[in-house]
Amino acid sequence: MKDYVDLDYEKIREAVQFDFEEYIDSDGMTVLQAVLEIIEEDYRRINRNPFIQYSYFIRIGIESLQRSELADFIHERLLLINQIILDIDDKEIERLKNDVMVYNEMLETVPYKLVETNYSVKSRVAYNLSITS
Repeated sequence: MKDYVDLDYEKIREAVQFDFEEYIDSDGMTVLQAVLEIIEEDYRRINRNPFIQYSYFIRIGIESLQRSELADFIHERLLLINQIILDIDDKEIERLKNDVMVYNEMLETVPYKLVETNYSVKSRVAYNLSITS
């Protein structure tokens, strides 16, 4: 994702969608590789605050499900999103809540493969999500 001074929900949505198209459609990456690339490249933005972090996660989840795969570490992080977003105070929280409903509906209706990752991958993701600037 390119640098945005004002990182709003629409910019996050567009950036994740663009990154999926670029990494998967143009570069030939798998869904898992694309997700890892997004997290590694955008960790500074993702780690700014819980609203941005969960906006990224939900958009990654939706984009992944649209491609019939979902990384287990994204699924695990989104299992508790309904409780987490109760504590998030942001003017765009309704957009995030709407996409949480879309994601949950997709989990029930869209056939997908849950991609299990090993400890090394999960550790790499955890490390990137723990870095603060």
